[in-house]
Amino acid sequence: MIAGGGIGGSAAALSLDRAGIELRVFEAVPEIWPLGVGIKILPHAVRELMQRGLTEKQEKIGIQTRELVYANRYVQQIG
Repeated sequence: MIAGGGIGGSAAALSLDRAGIELRVFEAVPEIWPLGVGIKILPHAVRELMQRGLTEKQEKIGIQTRELVYANRYVQQIG
């Protein structure tokens, strides 16, 4: 079982399905549609897109991260 059909749940489902593992994805909303918000696609999800030949489309519509900064609740940088 996978809880959630967002980018993380979808990437997990694709990986498990490809490995021949039977699974079911549970999603709370009846229809999945774009929200118009940005998401960060982590390397494991990008790998799934690459394996399916979807990186060209991703590169056309996405914006590459130039900098990643971790901060605490006081906006002080960590690390």
